[in-house]
Amino acid sequence: MKVTYDKIADALYLHFQEGVFSRNNEVNEGVILDIGKGNKILGIEILDASRKVGKKNFEKIMIGKKLVGLPVFA
Repeated sequence: MKVTYDKIADALYLHFQEGVFSRNNEVNEGVILDIGKGNKILGIEILDASRKVGKKNFEKIMIGKKLVGLPVFA
């Protein structure tokens, strides 16, 4: 899994797997699934992320028991 944050767009993206993009599905306001062939979820985009997730949480993120830096763009 790859997690990125675009500071200008205030968008957090969780990329789960590669695949051929098929469509988007907004499951909640500003929470969008990228869906590939075979209905596989390729990733999730969270818009207005600093409000929904909490801005202080962007610099570091836990993956399993490991604390890793979050790539921030812009």
